[in-house]
Order: sequence, then structure tokens, then C-alpha cells
Amino acid sequence: MKYFKNVRVLTIFVMIFAVGFIVSGCATSSQISLLEEKVQQALDTSQKALEEAEDAKAASSECVQASEVSAKKAEEAAARAEGSAREAEASAVRAEKAAQKCQDIYERIVSK
Repeated sequence: MKYFKNVRVLTIFVMIFAVGFIVSGCATSSQISLLEEKVQQALDTSQKALEEAEDAKAASSECVQASEVSAKKAEEAAARAEGSAREAEASAVRAEKAAQKCQDIYERIVSK
């Protein structure tokens, strides 16, 4: 009997200890509300970061479009510059021919 009495006392002591251990591991309502606030702050921060990322994406899209327009204008300007260079070369050839004609006429006049 003495053995069973000690076992009961020991069992009750272990149960009380286990209940105390389980209860001490629970969070208080203030800890839970603090955790909820931190979670809300994290959600707000992530939402703000997402909005900023979307704004940056839109801005980069606008920049890409602007750079494409600028590149097209640069290509057109290069094409016009090539055309102008060809015209200038043709004008130089014509001027050289005209100068040669003038030289020939001068030499004929001087030789008479």
C-alpha cells in the first residue's frame, strides 16, 4: 500500500508539473497583440515595397519607350547625315570640275 501511495503522490506531482509547464509556455494576450502589431507592420512594409516596385517598373517602362524613340530619331539623323555627306561629296566633285574648266579656259585665253 505504501508503494501505491508513493506512486499516486509522484503521479500527482508529475501531472501538476506537466500542467505548469504547458501553461507557462502559452503566450499572454499582450504578447499576442504585440505579435499582431509586428505582423501588421511587416505587411504594411511589404505592401509599400510592392507599390514602390510597381512605380519603378512603370517608370522604367516609360524610360524604355523614350529611349526607343530617341534611338529611332538618332537612326533617322544618321541617315540624313549620310545623305548630306553624299551630297557634299557630289558638290565637291562638281566644284572641282568647274575649277578645272575655269583653269582650262584661263590657259586658252593666256596662250592666245
